[in-house]
Amino acid sequence: MINMAGCVVLYNPPKTDNKLDVIENIKTYLPLVKKLYVMDNSTKIDAKDVEELKQIKKVEYISMNGNKGIAKALKDATELAIKENFDYILTMDQDSKYPTEDFGYIEEYIKNNDMSQIGQLCLTVWTQGEKRREGDKSKTHVVPTCITSGTILNLKNYLKVDGFNEDLFIDLVDFDISAQLTLKGYKTIKFDKIFLNHQLGKIKYFNFILFIFKISLWPPIRHYYIFRNYHYFMKYKSKKYKSILRKELKLGYGEIFVRIFAYPKGIGKENYKMIKQGIKDGKAGILGPYKEH
Repeated sequence: MINMAGCVVLYNPPKTDNKLDVIENIKTYLPLVKKLYVMDNSTKIDAKDVEELKQIKKVEYISMNGNKGIAKALKDATELAIKENFDYILTMDQDSKYPTEDFGYIEEYIKNNDMSQIGQLCLTVWTQGEKRREGDKSKTHVVPTCITSGTILNLKNYLKVDGFNEDLFIDLVDFDISAQLTLKGYKTIKFDKIFLNHQLGKIKYFNFILFIFKISLWPPIRHYYIFRNYHYFMKYKSKKYKSILRKELKLGYGEIFVRIFAYPKGIGKENYKMIKQGIKDGKAGILGPYKEH
């Protein structure tokens, strides 16, 4: 078994029939790790839910005492894993399921390759209902960035970079750590045909003239963090860092247009307000949790 811990970050996790959905998700990756840190950013905590989580073998439940942001939760969990001498940490979102049956391919990769040059191992994101092409599950290629969920972080190489930036709070935290690793010469390896069941939020198809756009519907506050952190990177990071982000993120005027006009009128107007404030704060170097202006 790989010397690996796991981490899942909770934020007011949803329930079905009065049971936490995340518990079913946890079952898909719990067999792969020696310990699972459950980092709880929730603002509403049910004592019964906490007790249920604590009863799960290998789980260490940690309350963040309110929403401290995903970056802080990931940073704390990673530091715990390093202190407890783990070699890797698997990071998961609360709404993701791991393809347990395919983990053998990843385990073989780790055993048979020089991991000193590799920063992360990630999967291909798949949303339920979408078509996917099956194939050789051992096939991989190098990518510049990857999302948090379903990613295995090499802790020895994580120690060579600045680490998770808790001031980013929520969005683009994964892009930031990926860029840090890439700039240090560490590869992010993606498994092309191993699929992570990950919910990207509600999907909407937006028609404009002859084009159809597929977008994930984000609440206005998410627009603030995404555009703020992106514009912070674009002003304060190195040319090489910015080059990586520009290739991976399309947050120009076209994206702003879609984020305003693809939403219902009232929400689109609020999106515009948050995008505008996010761009302003990012350029001014204002980070951390959102504060009303």
